[in-house]
Amino acid sequence: MMTALLAILLQARFGAPPARPLELPSAWRFRMEDSAIFARPSLNDRSWATLPVPGSWSELGHAGYRGYAWYRTRYVLEAPPAAPLGIRFQSVATVFEAFVDGERLGGVGGFPPHYRARSVVPVVLALP
Repeated sequence: MMTALLAILLQARFGAPPARPLELPSAWRFRMEDSAIFARPSLNDRSWATLPVPGSWSELGHAGYRGYAWYRTRYVLEAPPAAPLGIRFQSVATVFEAFVDGERLGGVGGFPPHYRARSVVPVVLALP
């Protein structure tokens, strides 16, 4: 069973809305362990490894790892949104949760003790 826990930390400031979809940074911070403090926006993650996204932790030499991992990135909105915003995940194996500014947006699958794996499930999570 491979599970991934994803934390996306966006810090919103407002300006003019983007004219097209925006790509999040491709280099994300990555750490193979679990702690509730990893969802905190103020957490210093500079010592974490950097991993390209899309990508896999096997690219860092952890192909056989079975357990929790966190991915973190930051993105600043320079404009107030003209319409509701969301984050689209094309494929995450096997379970994940997403956080923005420390608040849980949602996720796919279920973590133990109610484990439910869901792989390659495109999903959009609405931003608050």
